[in-house]
Amino acid sequence: MIETILASLVPVFFVMILGFVAGLTKDIDNRNIGSLNALVMDFALPAALFTAMSRQQASSRGRANRGISDRIAR
Repeated sequence: MIETILASLVPVFFVMILGFVAGLTKDIDNRNIGSLNALVMDFALPAALFTAMSRQQASSRGRANRGISDRIAR
């Protein structure tokens, strides 16, 4: 479970750090930051999260589903 969360969040924070460094080095200015923000938040971030979650091993998903169904059955 923790591996899945980390696999989803590490790329997000990596991109945030890249953006921060790009702003510090003046590689990106403030003129088009709204468009870039919309691209990242509306398309890139959801796609990255979906990809990371879909790469989770099927065996670990099976264990998680069995655990939930066992709790509901009790």
